[in-house]
Amino acid sequence: MKVQMRNRALLSALLLTTAAAPAPVSPPVEGKVLVFEPATNPGSVSAPLIREARITAIDLLRRVFPDLDNKGQYRTIAPVRPVAGATAPEMGAGYAQANGEPSLTMQPPTSAVVRGGRHAIAFVLGAGVLVSDWLLPAPAAGGALFVQIDPGDEPVIERAFPLREGEAAALVSNSHWNPGERVESYRLYAQGFSGLRQVYGGPSLYSYFKPDAQCENLDIRQSLTGIRPLAIRHGGYADIAMEVTESAGCTNNEDADSKLRKFHFTLTWDARAKRYRGGSPALERINKLRLND
Repeated sequence: MKVQMRNRALLSALLLTTAAAPAPVSPPVEGKVLVFEPATNPGSVSAPLIREARITAIDLLRRVFPDLDNKGQYRTIAPVRPVAGATAPEMGAGYAQANGEPSLTMQPPTSAVVRGGRHAIAFVLGAGVLVSDWLLPAPAAGGALFVQIDPGDEPVIERAFPLREGEAAALVSNSHWNPGERVESYRLYAQGFSGLRQVYGGPSLYSYFKPDAQCENLDIRQSLTGIRPLAIRHGGYADIAMEVTESAGCTNNEDADSKLRKFHFTLTWDARAKRYRGGSPALERINKLRLND
């Protein structure tokens, strides 16, 4: 009898452990730069994003830029909601070039397609507008946001990955160069059944080059060297591991070794706020001091 009870207890513990085992997650997808070339080029805006669905990047972009042609020229922008801190919040009203004014030209957009389970979700970013769409199991329009928050370079999709079944996220970077410094800001946007929305703001990185008391040419560089969804889940959403690497060196001293410092942190889902929480207080503190120096 005792043996049977012990076996039942072991079986119950095994079932609980198995039920709580984290589900696997797909690795991040690199953002891909597209070109305005014929569809025979697999990186063309006119080529299908995946074989199973004959939907192209230009199909998604034309939801916001209805007269965009295969050369990247357009004259009209449909109304699109800007995110907080957008460089051009007037984008929400839409825009059209007046008669006689030249067409606008879109720089090469970026895209990423995320597959998770039976779903495939596409993100395309051009002229500061992030557009998303479901490709599988059936085509369905997602959302569109104006996501440019820096007046410098146009934003790009760096990575994308699934968060849970039927929901994926795109990591978008905004950046600019000033003499002797570079500022780079990241934002995470998710497309799910609740629409396209920002679910995390950060990290913000700061790199600079300037003379120092102990180094004639001090070069500090920060970069996002790692981001991946984890099997661990909070509120049904995958935790996200991030790594920022900072290198510090004297460019005028070839014999001096660069000093590396890594900041590791994990983002977890806040079900009440419907967004991710977390970050590196040490990284934020260092960059705040440097920017105010």
